[in-house]
Parts: sequence; C-alpha cells; structure tokens
Amino acid sequence: MLLMKNRDLFLLRIAVCAALLLAPVQLFAVQGPQDVSSTAHNLAYSFSNPRQWSSDDPALGPGTEEVCVFCHTPHNAGGELPLWNRYSSSGSKPFLMYSSSATLTTATKQNAGLSADSPSRLCLSCHDGTTAINALINTSATGGGRPDFAGTSDTSFAMTGAYDEGEGAYLGTNLTNSHPINFNYNDAQVEETTAGLKTIAVVKTDLKFFDDDGDGTAEFMECATCHDPHVSYGWLTTQGGLPSGTGDLRYTPFLRKPNVSSALCLTCHNK
Repeated sequence: MLLMKNRDLFLLRIAVCAALLLAPVQLFAVQGPQDVSSTAHNLAYSFSNPRQWSSDDPALGPGTEEVCVFCHTPHNAGGELPLWNRYSSSGSKPFLMYSSSATLTTATKQNAGLSADSPSRLCLSCHDGTTAINALINTSATGGGRPDFAGTSDTSFAMTGAYDEGEGAYLGTNLTNSHPINFNYNDAQVEETTAGLKTIAVVKTDLKFFDDDGDGTAEFMECATCHDPHVSYGWLTTQGGLPSGTGDLRYTPFLRKPNVSSALCLTCHNK
C-alpha cells in the first residue's frame, strides 16, 4: 500500500511539472525596490522636514505620523480604489492635454480632459495643485483627526504652497508639456502604424496599463503606467535623511524601470 501511494505521488508530481511546462508563461512587470516610507510620498515626513505636520509636537494638536493615510484608509474609504482616502481630481476638470504626438489616435487628440474613470485623477488629486494634501476623506484613520499643517486645522495647503506651477511635483492642470496619458495604447499602436510603437504585449512585461473603459482588458496608458508611487529611489539619502537601504537612484522619480540610456522610453518607442 505504501509503495502504491509513493508511486501515485511520484506520478502526480510528474503530471504537475508537465502541466507547468506546457502552460502559457505569464510574464509580470519588473518591480523596483518597494519602500514608500523612505520616499517623498511619505507625507508625514517629507512635509514636516523642514515643514511641520502636527505629529511631533503635542502642542501643535493631533496630526499623524502615519505614512499610508495620506492616500489610503482601511475603513470608510471613498469610491475610488484601492481604499482611496483623498478627493480625486474631477473627471470633468478642464485639463489641457498633450495632443500633438503622432502616436495619439484621432479621438485622443480631441480629448478635452481626463475621462471620469482615469486612474490618473488619483495622482492629480495632489499634483494638480488644487486639492490640499491633508484634505482626507476619513480623517479618523489618522488616529487623532485631520493631520494639521503648522498647528492649524487649515486644509488649504496644496502644491501651490510649495512650488510654482510646472515646477517639481506641481504639474497644475496644463499637461501639454507632459507625456500623454488617458489614451488606449493598443488603439494608438494599431492606428499609427508608422509611429514606431511596440505592441502592448511586449510593453506589458515592464509597464502597467489600466482598464479605463471596463471591458476587462488593461490597455490605457496613465501616470502609473511609467510611475510607481511606492518605489524607493534613495530620496531620503539625497535630502540628507537616513537612508533606508532599499533606495536605487536609477528609479528617480518613482519610475517603474530605470531610464538609463533611455531604457524606459524605449520600452514603448521602437527607435
């Protein structure tokens, strides 16, 4: 009986191995070092050095030292995913979109703004400069109320208080100088046969696409196609902070893959 069980187990292992070898191989996008706490997206740190969220000094009020809460909350989140804790940029907001590229489809060139289902609205909820960084949906998730800036309950502190429009992280609503987003990459690659775009099947091994239209297929290029908000690129080290040991400057700023020798650009563009 024991010999029979061992033989059956042996045959089962052979069958599983054979199935794995014969099955289609699923390739996943390359991922950079993950440690959001050591990046500029750790808003509990990056805006309290030298600025001050009311988290270190009890005299300043409640506040928070939490990292994730500025974007996510485990309870009572907004309607966005994943567990979004911010008021997203409106899909109807009149963003000025990049429209001159030969790689864009005719429909995309006529796009007057972001679609209502564009995940780039999540990124722009900070980077458009109009929504306060500490304007959270679920303030109780901080453990002490809304994280206050400079000891006040003011929620007007946005990118406008840190940068001029178009400078640094403050993109504003004029995106004509930014890479095009919120368009169907596959349609662009098929329609513009002379544009030199690689097929989406090739690009997906390194970059991430999104299912904006809900048809079950991720084909739309958005901010997060090329940028990973959680990747650590050694920001604390360059700012004089304590290095986390996971940073890699090649991923600056929040890239999904290093752009050494334009490798990121050449992921899509066949030049």
